[in-house]
Amino acid sequence: MSRFNLWLMMLALALLLMFSLNTSYKLFDQLDRDISGRLDYLTTLYHSEGVDELADVIRHQNYNNYSASHVYYLESQASSPIYKVRYHQSEGSMGGFVNFLSALFDHPSDLQPTRLFIRTREISPSLSLTIGRPYTTEFQQLVRLIANVALMILSFWIGALITIAIATHRALAGMYALNVELGRIMESNTSEMLSTRSTMPFLTEVATIGNALLRNVSTRRVAMRRVADNIAHDLRTPLTRMRSRISRLRLKLPHELAGEADQLLADCDHLLSSFNALLRISVLEAGAPIRLQGASVSLDTVLKDVIDLYEPVAQSKQIQCVSRLARVPPLTGEPQLLAQLFANLLDNAIKYTPAEGCVTVASYLVYPMQVCVSISDTGRGIPDDEKRAVFEPFYRSQAPDDRAVGHGLGLSLVRAIVHYHRGVVTLHDNHPGLRVEIKLPLQIST
Repeated sequence: MSRFNLWLMMLALALLLMFSLNTSYKLFDQLDRDISGRLDYLTTLYHSEGVDELADVIRHQNYNNYSASHVYYLESQASSPIYKVRYHQSEGSMGGFVNFLSALFDHPSDLQPTRLFIRTREISPSLSLTIGRPYTTEFQQLVRLIANVALMILSFWIGALITIAIATHRALAGMYALNVELGRIMESNTSEMLSTRSTMPFLTEVATIGNALLRNVSTRRVAMRRVADNIAHDLRTPLTRMRSRISRLRLKLPHELAGEADQLLADCDHLLSSFNALLRISVLEAGAPIRLQGASVSLDTVLKDVIDLYEPVAQSKQIQCVSRLARVPPLTGEPQLLAQLFANLLDNAIKYTPAEGCVTVASYLVYPMQVCVSISDTGRGIPDDEKRAVFEPFYRSQAPDDRAVGHGLGLSLVRAIVHYHRGVVTLHDNHPGLRVEIKLPLQIST
């Protein structure tokens, strides 16, 4: 039970207690006023008319229906028998206090006692008068009233709990939907906005603020991407000319200097590859619509071609390459980009898998309109705290044994190609190693 519900229940109990005490006080105050008035009247009568008149009045109280519901008990402590007079309702016999106690029962055969409100007053040093009034009926009505009020409060409390539960469920469901939508937008890296169609005002406000934040982030990313693109584009042209000059110069160099020229050419190729990949990522992340000319691609053919290309590389490193490809329908996509996507992943899997290891490529239909491709290895894997960061451009693993050569753009390009095809890429532990799962829709709506 939440703290709010506990406070609500305590408030309901406090209200019920206050109502019960107030109603009971009013009932007993009314009874006290009634009996006190009778005692005042009979005391005044005794002092003005004497004990015989008092006894006669008490004896005739039974002729009044309202007075007959009361119990009178007059007792004298004097030794003279004339003052030793006891009256119990209509009884004139000397029955003592036992007759008075018999008034606690409505009928001789009834086992339930009658509730009796009693007041005693000494009207003289030797004479005391006790008046009792049964209040069973009033008490039963009071109990029924309190029970009805308790039932109303309980109904209100249950209704409030149901209302709070419904409102909380709607709020949590709305927050969960916003969380899922925001995660999808962050994963797909598009310019989409959160939906502001919510029946709850605060969720609409949260979505509006989230959209403002997304627009700010998108604007900053576009500006940074434009700067990086300009730098890559401006440097690629002079770097290409430099490589061409070094290539021509190598033909004129003596044999002992050819190795240095080859190293310069390799460095130029590495930089050009980085610039080309950076520009390719920028184009793919720009959100351009996918080209659909002849876009029906056989995923089995693409995967088999990539496996055939890298299987000799795996065998040279004594790595087993296993393929488990299911027959899936053709999907919408660009064959060259898909081939580059799976080639990058398979190249990484072979690169980080030790000898005697295993690399597995599998494909299967997840939903009627979605296919999943899984590429797993038995290497060292990627720590959980780096699984998101490895998709960022130029990110390199913090592992001390990472000596692989690369420009840190492979997985960034993979993510850009997957998002370009409206898919999702996720990283999982393979125990040991890494398992990359790519889910692609069979049809893309543009």
